[in-house]
Amino acid sequence: MMDSPSALLTDAYQFTMFDSYVAQGIHEEEACFELFFRQAPDDAPFAVACGLESVLTFLSQFSFSNDQIQFLQTQNLISNQTAKILSNLRFSGNMLAVPEGVPVLPFEPILRITGPIGILHLVETPLLNLVNFQTLIATKASRVARTAAPAPVGEFGLRRAQGPEAAMLGVRAAFVGGVSSTSNVAAAYHYDIPLSGTMSHAYVMKFESELESFQSFADSMGNDTTLVVDTYDTLNSGVPNAIRIAKILHSRGQKLKGIRLDSGDLADLSIKARQMLDDAGLEKVMILVSNDLDEFRIADLRARGARIDAYGVGTRLITAFSQPALGGIYKLTAVKEGLSWVPKAKKTSESTKATLPGPKETIRLFTPNGLIQEDVLELSSSITNPPPTLQERDSTVNLKQKAFRLMHQVWAGETRCVESESLETIRDRHQMHLKTLPETALYLTNPQTLTLNLGDGLVAVCGQESFLGVDRCDPIGSE
Repeated sequence: MMDSPSALLTDAYQFTMFDSYVAQGIHEEEACFELFFRQAPDDAPFAVACGLESVLTFLSQFSFSNDQIQFLQTQNLISNQTAKILSNLRFSGNMLAVPEGVPVLPFEPILRITGPIGILHLVETPLLNLVNFQTLIATKASRVARTAAPAPVGEFGLRRAQGPEAAMLGVRAAFVGGVSSTSNVAAAYHYDIPLSGTMSHAYVMKFESELESFQSFADSMGNDTTLVVDTYDTLNSGVPNAIRIAKILHSRGQKLKGIRLDSGDLADLSIKARQMLDDAGLEKVMILVSNDLDEFRIADLRARGARIDAYGVGTRLITAFSQPALGGIYKLTAVKEGLSWVPKAKKTSESTKATLPGPKETIRLFTPNGLIQEDVLELSSSITNPPPTLQERDSTVNLKQKAFRLMHQVWAGETRCVESESLETIRDRHQMHLKTLPETALYLTNPQTLTLNLGDGLVAVCGQESFLGVDRCDPIGSE
């Protein structure tokens, strides 16, 4: 299930365009594409870059089998000449990318790829698929985890995810964004993520009485016992029975770990359950809540004084319920003519769909106290004495140099040129970069917009049209 996507996981027109390039003998001409988004999820000022490892794995394994090539021919998508090329085709190019876990703003490239134009078309759709979904879920998870902090969040979304692959990659992205654990056993195994879980109402209902079910479960689980207490009557049955089990466990030298509330007025029930547990001397028994939670419901619970130690968030996290898709796009920004890059941009009457020309980079400027001051989007060829990358900054945690490039090189020729990172490393990076954002940029509603300016070189190429784009610009020199 977690094998890299097939090279066929793309749109049909990618093959027809590739075939046309082959017929004209131009499929190996160099081009530059950039992957970015125009608007962050939930009207936030930023999104959390995620999915790079999946992209690198996909590119490492990119190839076509004989059966796949024959299928493309039966569908009249490619010629015999193209079929011969595909039989030996491997991904070749150069790619820069924003490290996973880093906040990125609209219009800033998350990936920038240069290479033969034909193959850059073939990888467009899978790269968007891998980056859009994981960036979306990492961004949602970051909002949920920040709102719940310091209480931990468990990801409980497997049964509501849009398929097994989404469930797996969604857990990965959610962990990057800040959740602490998952109930998804396959994801915990595959990604080495902490596993969490309680019990279901069906288990309680299987027995003659709620107390008998609790006793049976505690006999099996011992110190790891967390009891769901709302199957029948939370305050008159569930919590009192949990207290009885806690006392039995105590007599054995064990402790009840927690109770879970999954329905009703969670704020009111948590306050009353906490009082009942404390009165019984069970101050350390945790209260976990679930039931269609998201960052807004968690914020409301906290505002009402709920006594909650941990949250289980499922459907609204794994599906990014409030915005189920990130509108990431992958656009041609330049073609190589001789030694020079000729900028390309989409010009359209719908200004929101226009693009900015030329191979670009983002420079992030920090204030003396380590907060983001502004981002500058600039042509790579216009950046003199390039500052270090964020990756280099992260390794030294040195803010004495206040300007950093967001992207670093991750692929050269036919080989990835960075090591795989642990999810803990990526998660820690995200937490570190959250501290560079003004607090007002983290608000759930009406957050402060972060500043993105265009560099002088990009302004010069765009002329008066700026974000409206241009059809063709003057060459901007070799890179």
